[in-house]
Amino acid sequence: MRVPALVARSGVFSYHDAGGKTIHEWRPPDEVLKVDSIASLKDLPVTNRHPSGFVDPSTWRGVAIGHVSSESPRADATAGGVMADLVISDAKALPLIGKDLIEVSCGYRVDLDETPGIVPEGMPDAGKRYDRIQRNIQQNHVALGPRNWGRQGSAVSMRLDSSGDEIAPVEAEEAPTMKHTIKLDGKEFTAETPEALQALVDAHYADKSRADAAAATAAATAETERLKGENAALTAKVAAEQARADAAPALAVAAIKARAELETAASVVLGKAAKFDGKSDRDVRVAVITSCDSTFKADGKSDEYVTAAFEVWSKAKPAARVDASTRKIAAGLSGRKTDGAPAATETDDPHDVEAARARRDQRTDGAYKKRHSSDITLEDARDLA
Repeated sequence: MRVPALVARSGVFSYHDAGGKTIHEWRPPDEVLKVDSIASLKDLPVTNRHPSGFVDPSTWRGVAIGHVSSESPRADATAGGVMADLVISDAKALPLIGKDLIEVSCGYRVDLDETPGIVPEGMPDAGKRYDRIQRNIQQNHVALGPRNWGRQGSAVSMRLDSSGDEIAPVEAEEAPTMKHTIKLDGKEFTAETPEALQALVDAHYADKSRADAAAATAAATAETERLKGENAALTAKVAAEQARADAAPALAVAAIKARAELETAASVVLGKAAKFDGKSDRDVRVAVITSCDSTFKADGKSDEYVTAAFEVWSKAKPAARVDASTRKIAAGLSGRKTDGAPAATETDDPHDVEAARARRDQRTDGAYKKRHSSDITLEDARDLA
């Protein structure tokens, strides 16, 4: 009996290792339809079920019920696999064809690629996850068995042309529900099918991509605002520096003018003794004050105090020295003690002050009177006090 059969197809198939663990292996279309793999089917023995090992010359006579027609193995795009004509020659096997012997399962050698993944779109079993890949498939024998027996399902079976003997594909029994789990970025995703799991994974990465994009946008916005702030600060700094640069000439002129006025006023008091090189404005003012009042001590006095005292003495008679009577005048006008004497009060005779002034004038030589026609004012004395 010559029977055409689909003997191999692409897809993901389950296997069990010695420990009972289920392993999913993918048979890619380019491996199933590889020329060398198809050619290895030529003249192979056909067996009733799988023998205990590969068929070789020492076991062939006891297990073979026929063979694969040598010129029949061929790729079949419509069937999605490899077709071959099986020639059944054993008398005991012939009555079982189409009844007990329906499905096909090949015995073969294969190289295993331990790379896991998911079957790409457009291929048989697209979206299914696999643990490893079958490569370089080399067939050894073609075994026949009952319905739902072959690993590749009822689609891989013999096609009988006689009326009533055509074998239609049978739906495989519903597999037990399995849970597929994967962990990504610290999260666990679980689904009943690889396709559903892949959908969860895709959604996770889509959400992550959106979150990353939002974070990047926020970071860029924050950096932009930071740069704007830095730019504003730099602009303000440049403007301030420019304003100082613009004002510098005027400030310099004002400082030079003020120094010149100070030295001029000091020169009137100090005369030939005036020396200003290396002296600060305070030093010049203190020199003027001490030239007029040898008892003056600048230590502990603020710049404001020194400036006020300078204004008083620079307007007094040049080169004058404060004698006891002048100090008494200042003390009397200010209401403080002088030389151990009580301070002047409202009941004191105001002529005492005049008497003190008269005594001071009597001690002043004629040249002094000639050079200086004005006396110290009441306001100056109060300020001095």
